[in-house]
Amino acid sequence: MMALKPNFLIPQLLINFCQASTTMRYLILALCFFLPLFSIAQSEEKIELTEYSFAEFFQMIEDESSDVFTLKNAVLKYDSLTDDRYVQTGEDFTNFKIRPQFDHTDTLRISKKLVLENILVNDYSVSGIDGLIFHHLLFEQEVTFKNCIWKIFHSTFLRPVRLEYSDAISLLHISYFGREFWPQTSFNNSTFKDGVFLITDNQNDHPINIQFYFEKCQIYPYQEDNYRSRFSMYLSTDKIFKVEINENIFYGSSDVYIDSQSGDDLIITKNNFHDNQVRIHLFNTTPFPILIIRENVFKRPVELALDELKQSNEIEWTDFSQGIYSFLAYNDLMYETAVNYGRDSVRYIFEDYFNHIRIEDKNSYRAEIALHGKLKDLYDDNHDVESANAVFITMKDIETQRLEYLYQESPSFDTYFKWKVNQFLKIFSAYGTEPSKAITFSVYVILVFGLIYLFFPNHWDSHGKDRILHRYQFFFKYLNKDAGMHDVYLDGKKDELAHYDGFKNFFIENGKTVPKFFLATALPLYRWSTASTRSASWFLSKIDIFKGKWADLPAPQRAAKTVLLTLAFAIA
Repeated sequence: MMALKPNFLIPQLLINFCQASTTMRYLILALCFFLPLFSIAQSEEKIELTEYSFAEFFQMIEDESSDVFTLKNAVLKYDSLTDDRYVQTGEDFTNFKIRPQFDHTDTLRISKKLVLENILVNDYSVSGIDGLIFHHLLFEQEVTFKNCIWKIFHSTFLRPVRLEYSDAISLLHISYFGREFWPQTSFNNSTFKDGVFLITDNQNDHPINIQFYFEKCQIYPYQEDNYRSRFSMYLSTDKIFKVEINENIFYGSSDVYIDSQSGDDLIITKNNFHDNQVRIHLFNTTPFPILIIRENVFKRPVELALDELKQSNEIEWTDFSQGIYSFLAYNDLMYETAVNYGRDSVRYIFEDYFNHIRIEDKNSYRAEIALHGKLKDLYDDNHDVESANAVFITMKDIETQRLEYLYQESPSFDTYFKWKVNQFLKIFSAYGTEPSKAITFSVYVILVFGLIYLFFPNHWDSHGKDRILHRYQFFFKYLNKDAGMHDVYLDGKKDELAHYDGFKNFFIENGKTVPKFFLATALPLYRWSTASTRSASWFLSKIDIFKGKWADLPAPQRAAKTVLLTLAFAIA
């Protein structure tokens, strides 16, 4: 038979199907219907899980001849005859706020490196035994957990802990229990001396239905001298149902990296980050049902990436007393620096970015304002005026720094005025968020000027009032005399000029018997003292266009002189 070309294969099969007998056609249709179901059944084939008691599990580790203990596809099942060590005592076993109690507190040492995959613990939720917990363990070597469900309390990890999860965890539960659970992996009151890494490898859109808890732990940096040594905790929690990081203490100056993409619940509360560079990246296409970040102590600015937020999300602004900055802008700078100068140089550029680049670079500045704006929108939606105002003040502070930079780059009255107005508004009313501060500021101004007037009092009674009366006297004399305005003015200054002329004559008569310095300086002082009076007299002689008594002038001139003198009197 001639071989069919690929592009003719499907039409030829259709022709053969039409030419086949009725029975054959029914058989072909049946195969087409059941083949997909068969494929689905094959894809969900049960994973065979071997059962071990807790005691057997640890004995297997002890008996391992090599330095690495590997176990895959197993269930650790409680045995009442051998596993009492792993039962928590007390009245409430599910509430972690109540300190758990244990009958056994001796430390069990595990000296081998562990690589465990697909390990389930048949805990109280399915066994009926309350509080099945691994506790008081000392792991001396590196530990890798792949799709493992544990509750580990009061334990110490001397080497790195690596946790890996995928959506295969759901298949494990279906294989063993016949249905899917929402298991919990918990680390409580434990110490991680060499960092902890949580990695998710989810190939499908199906969520990883586990709940992950870190509570009351002490976490130290990864010690190996390479790029990863920057991390004390690295959490990539893509599609994990729930992650809680509560009441932990992070030591060292390493990074704490929390990356959540489309997770369901993320809670970060009451943690103390000593000198850690904390990065919280929330790349969620839909808002988190539960997102809580509150009561933490961040001693350095926090790197944030925020996509969608919803009104029920809770992010406490007071946590970020040291500030926040945008991952989107900073990451571009880090990448460029790593390419040009090597990865180790990345850790040294943060201060330059936070203090300068995000102010000077236009795109970085916009990213910073956008990040702060998302938080302000969240607080506005929740009517949290205090937090919204605090974020707004921070945004305006960043804006003021940029205005200062723009003035330094391009000095002008416009850029200078914008910069100084912002500075004034910060002092006067906290950028308008505290109107009462304006009243307080005004009171301080009154007190300051009151202090000035205390030492430099006003001479209104002895000077100002008499000066106005002299003005009236001057204009009355001028309107009733034929003399010009400058003559009346000089007549009023006659005593003053005679006084100064007396000084002048005295200087000239006695100047011959004193050093020349005194006469040379006294005469200019005399001219300066009389210059104002003589200049005013000259000016008045030039503007006096209607001489003579006001009553004797023609009506038009009288009206014009009235208008001019009224204006002159008001100015005087």
